[in-house]
Amino acid sequence: MSKPAGKPRSGVPRMIDIAAQAGVSRMAVSAVLMGTGNGNISVSPETAARIRDIAAELNYRPNVAAQMLAGRRSNVIALVAATLKDNLTQAALCWLHEAAEDHGYRILTATGENETTDRFQHLIRDVHSGWVAGLVYLAFGNEAQWPAMAQLLAGVPNCVAAFGDLSHLGIPSVATDYAEGVRLVVRRLADQQRRRIVFLAEEDQSASMRLRLDAFSQTMQERGLECDSEQVIVATGGWVMGDPAYTAEFDGLAQRVMRLNADAVICDSDFTAAEMVNAFRRSGVGVPAQMAVIGWGNSIVTNATDPTITTVSYNLPVLLARVVSRFERMTSELRQSQQGRVVPSVEFVAPLITERRSG
Repeated sequence: MSKPAGKPRSGVPRMIDIAAQAGVSRMAVSAVLMGTGNGNISVSPETAARIRDIAAELNYRPNVAAQMLAGRRSNVIALVAATLKDNLTQAALCWLHEAAEDHGYRILTATGENETTDRFQHLIRDVHSGWVAGLVYLAFGNEAQWPAMAQLLAGVPNCVAAFGDLSHLGIPSVATDYAEGVRLVVRRLADQQRRRIVFLAEEDQSASMRLRLDAFSQTMQERGLECDSEQVIVATGGWVMGDPAYTAEFDGLAQRVMRLNADAVICDSDFTAAEMVNAFRRSGVGVPAQMAVIGWGNSIVTNATDPTITTVSYNLPVLLARVVSRFERMTSELRQSQQGRVVPSVEFVAPLITERRSG
């Protein structure tokens, strides 16, 4: 008894199985899923959509060997991140999609909460099989995960880290120049005759924060501004923006800043900056007339306060475009390399100051 039409003959679905279900030729399926046919095979948008839907339903994955014979390479880049729930990751994903599309790539995503890397394993296998062209690792807010991820990614031929510098761990990187961002802010405040600047942080142990704090101290000294240990306050870890339970905490922090005779505050996030603007206002301190407040991240909350907040932007369009360009160069280098590996390096992208009324 023959197998019903359209059902895979084995555990691995084939193009002919998709063609049978879609009622089209195998060549039409190949043209839609692999881009073969040199434009000579005409498939309507409705039929193409049906082919893709059936392929997804059957969990079809292109035959890499067939792609190679057809002169095609995989055009899929996988983005791996600790989470997709935070605002920065979502914004980065949007800009990565745009930059990738400009180069003919598509983006897949995978996440692994906290320090687990189990969910990344299948993507790494797909890179080795050739179905996925390579990985972009979003190295933001997950520094505890970096060593484990570097071990996993060590054998991945095409991999670029974004935001964080993992080149010392063997991963080519396009990193945010956190130090330059702080230098820009301190110089700007000094030019505005702000003389007593305070830095507020949730923590002071991560690599990115140490870069910021070192740059803060150095640039304050370069500008001849007083900078002692009291001007770096580590206090806001775990505080929740908009939660009345933390109103007193932020009010107390505002009082602490005022006791230092500060006239400017650099916050490690826009969320802290927004709460500090509100706390200063409750204390009768004018922002920005008496106290300049600078945020970090250029998130939507910078427009939610009165006055709105000047903030440091990660320069996402440039950073993610550089990531895709680095990926392209790496692909070319790997093709030319007899060893099949690329020497890890890092390229830094400087943040920008996004002007608001309170800066």
